[in-house]
Amino acid sequence: MSKQLPPDVLEQLDKAGLYADPDGRVDWRDDGPEHPKNWSAGKKILDTGVITLFVTVSWVFRADRHPDTAC
Repeated sequence: MSKQLPPDVLEQLDKAGLYADPDGRVDWRDDGPEHPKNWSAGKKILDTGVITLFVTVSWVFRADRHPDTAC
């Protein structure tokens, strides 16, 4: 089943470093600068650190560890 997207949508996808396959699914272009595999090592480390911090803080302050504050 082939789905042709409107030209203006395809143009916006291209500007964002994305493409649509013949079935209309959107994916990263291999050469797209926003593709996570093309990020610098520093950006990958920073993003991983931020996610790790959020997960850790969420675990520390979860409601079942502090039942007196649970709703």
